[in-house]
Amino acid sequence: MRPFEYLAKVRIGQAKIMLAQEKYTVNEIAQIVGYNDCSYFCSVFKKHEGISPAEFRALNCPDSK
Repeated sequence: MRPFEYLAKVRIGQAKIMLAQEKYTVNEIAQIVGYNDCSYFCSVFKKHEGISPAEFRALNCPDSK
């Protein structure tokens, strides 16, 4: 695994934890984990997880609907 791939994996892992907590918006989470562009964060997240951050939150946080 290349360093860039590892970094993305770690960032997405942290984002998943934060998405499940519902404390921050998707845009805030993108900034916190190191992505300046929310759209890019969403595309990287979807590439790794197969669903968007909003879909992940909806599946993991029933109260977020």
